[in-house]
Amino acid sequence: MLSCNIGVSQTVISEGFKLEVENAAKKLSLENPEFSDPVMVNASTVWNKSRDKVAVVVKASILSGWHIYAYVPQTQPYIQYDMVLEAPEGWEALGEWEAPKPYPYEQGIMIYKGIITFTKYFEVKNHSNKNLTAGLFYQTCNINQCLRPNQKVINLNI
Repeated sequence: MLSCNIGVSQTVISEGFKLEVENAAKKLSLENPEFSDPVMVNASTVWNKSRDKVAVVVKASILSGWHIYAYVPQTQPYIQYDMVLEAPEGWEALGEWEAPKPYPYEQGIMIYKGIITFTKYFEVKNHSNKNLTAGLFYQTCNINQCLRPNQKVINLNI
């Protein structure tokens, strides 16, 4: 699994930029999930006007009746989701991933269902690298079965 070890800064993101990112996330298209592939993932970047900050948006659509795990207690066998991110050198994280509110499930488990969006903001100090990989690692289940863990990533040329 890919990981991101980027320092966290205390820079504040303007409300205007957050609104711009939220609107872009709503417009980010997704393929329709199917029974054979119940989770679809897409990703994009949204830059502020001065191009010194960027938001990475990862959006997923989960087929009705299916879910992925937002939180799994250690006593349960299911696999909790994880964000996948390979950000360019010179990008400094401005906090953790912003995640949607999960739904309570059973035995302390929390799940995601429907359309979900994750966002992470960065301050950009170096524009030389033009590649970014972002996505989602997850296990999806319905009431009858769980599928093998899967990872879907999007390679973005920025």
